[in-house]
Amino acid sequence: MEALLRLLEENGLHLVERRGRHHGGYEPQTATIRVAPGLSRRATCSVIAHELAHAVLGHTPPQIRRPARDRSGAPTSGLRAC
Repeated sequence: MEALLRLLEENGLHLVERRGRHHGGYEPQTATIRVAPGLSRRATCSVIAHELAHAVLGHTPPQIRRPARDRSGAPTSGLRAC
């Protein structure tokens, strides 16, 4: 946990404990990682690591969720051929 907290600080990120639709989230506008209260220490570390990766990789939330499309532009079923 200490190493994750150090990484948050080194990357200029803030950590808050707050309920949401999911166990955690990353808000790039405020450089904030949110973790749901009441999680085990292990789950909390997992959520922080996951959201930290989004922040470090520069991910931003999509404005509108659109169905996936193949190369021709046709909607896909979400399943990929093996």
